[in-house]
Amino acid sequence: MAKKHQELPLPNAQEIDSSYTYIIGIDPDTEASGVAIWCEGDKKYSAYTRVKFFELYQYLDDLTKYGIQFEVAIEAGWKNPSIMHNIKAYTTIPKAASIGANVGANHECGRKIVEMCQWLGVKYYELTPTSSKWTPTMLQHLTGIELGKTQQDVIDAMRLVYHFKRPIIPVL
Repeated sequence: MAKKHQELPLPNAQEIDSSYTYIIGIDPDTEASGVAIWCEGDKKYSAYTRVKFFELYQYLDDLTKYGIQFEVAIEAGWKNPSIMHNIKAYTTIPKAASIGANVGANHECGRKIVEMCQWLGVKYYELTPTSSKWTPTMLQHLTGIELGKTQQDVIDAMRLVYHFKRPIIPVL
């Protein structure tokens, strides 16, 4: 049985092994973005958590300052042609407007993270979501990591890294 995990916080940039390359997956959100860090050398996730916008900026800036080799994969939902797949036929107009406003705000946060990477000189990829969301059960099956249902943005960041860097050996 998989061990139940809480979020794994971002490691201190000064303590990261600079001989490895890291992949950082980000699922943008206005309140706190889901972030997952994959260590190429260890072949495992070294962090998965939620961070606020300026905490993310500080962290990426610190990694750059300490010479850590990393690439960023950003979920670019704004590249999808429509959000109508998120709106059910029975949804009221005010509810649809609210969903659209929230999605638009998250998309703008993602664009700002792209701008942040450009500003810091970080190599990044804008990845259009093409697969369905993972459930906590799918995450556990593929990685051996069990997170609660409230961790969807973290799960999305982990999925992003998983699909970005194949083949990845699941953590058990």
